[in-house]
Amino acid sequence: MKKSKKILSIILMSIIMLSLTINATDAIADEIDFTQTETVEGRPEPVFKEYREIFEIMDEGVIIPGLEDAYVPQGIEYIESEDLIVTTHYDNNELGSSVLGFTNRESGEFVKYLSLYLAEGQRYKGHAGGVAISEKYIWVASGANVYKFSLEEAIEKESGDNLVAKSIHEISTRGSFITYNDGILWAGEFSLPESHKDSSRYVTDSSHHMKNRDGVDHKSITLGYVLEDDEFPESGKSSYALSHTDRTQGMSFTRDQIYLSHSYGRGNNSDLGSYKNVLKEDKHGYIEVEGENVPLWFLDNKSKNLEKVLPPMSEGIVAIGDKLHVLFESGARKFLTVTKRYPLDRVQIVDLEKFDKLERDEMPEEEPSKDEEKDEGKDEEDADKDEESPETGVETETGSETVEDKDSMSTGTIVLIVAAIAAVIAIGYGIGKKRNKENK
Repeated sequence: MKKSKKILSIILMSIIMLSLTINATDAIADEIDFTQTETVEGRPEPVFKEYREIFEIMDEGVIIPGLEDAYVPQGIEYIESEDLIVTTHYDNNELGSSVLGFTNRESGEFVKYLSLYLAEGQRYKGHAGGVAISEKYIWVASGANVYKFSLEEAIEKESGDNLVAKSIHEISTRGSFITYNDGILWAGEFSLPESHKDSSRYVTDSSHHMKNRDGVDHKSITLGYVLEDDEFPESGKSSYALSHTDRTQGMSFTRDQIYLSHSYGRGNNSDLGSYKNVLKEDKHGYIEVEGENVPLWFLDNKSKNLEKVLPPMSEGIVAIGDKLHVLFESGARKFLTVTKRYPLDRVQIVDLEKFDKLERDEMPEEEPSKDEEKDEGKDEEDADKDEESPETGVETETGSETVEDKDSMSTGTIVLIVAAIAAVIAIGYGIGKKRNKENK
């Protein structure tokens, strides 16, 4: 009896210690280091030959926050009323929440960060692949979900505060990036060609695979959700679809153009593409999404205006007036390791009027060359899309939505798992003691 009590005491103490450890870790993670610190100190010199043309019409913007603090930037947006650049970042150490960073566009001064939460006490630790801002909300895309946060709350909160999601909505793409334009929330996905050795890491639904008007394979789409009084549609259904090439990391609309940021791998160049706003044309076809026929348009060579080479690891993009702000993740400490091909720690600002006057480069829609793949080095395994799998996760309830959270394991689940391990250890300890006594 005494032995059983002793074993039970060990188990209970293990659970208590685990709970205290988790709570302490949670408290520490909320007091994170998230600073605006240069990691590269501007553009490396000399400028590579392939970047000279674009650099002539591209200025340096704000220093990207969080790079020195193990945070990796993904999405970029703009709050016009506050003149704030908003960026999303995931924690490469996986200790704390993913965060929103706020930087004054004019002065370049870092203003604050907010830790993202799915619900009170439940951190959002997802990839935060993109961010969009509508009239009342900040939308973050990740996995197969979009997360809705109050814009007003985000503006009012102090640096280091938590920002809790108002609701979570399932979408029919992987949610690698997101943008907002003219009442429509666009959520898109990232893919690689079938022939690429990493293609299995970024699987998209087979219904998204099709030949474009040039006969080139497309494996990814972006879906447009019409917001109803700025709210996600109750039906959860999309109303528009854009089919586009692989390696898409960001999208932004202007009146007459659609811009795409493409990249993959630490050692590979990125590119920036300009396309006609095909939504002004008659639909190019239909795609079946969740049992509905959705109007479809192609962003392909027939709609492409031009495409230009950029340094590696371009991410989200946002048009502010006649300037396109391009976010890069290559300046994050995570990627300043083996392959250091032209890292950038500042947002780059492209003059769109000048960009659209450049001569078009003929860049075929195909996978990187063998030389490019070799150049990726060891860093490719950790490259830009450490995206959580859309097939796994735990269920969570936030706001009025009940969805599958692909991004977080609850504290309770962790406690149960470790408690079970502690029980096994304790029982093994008891058996060992008994055997020792018998041997004596």
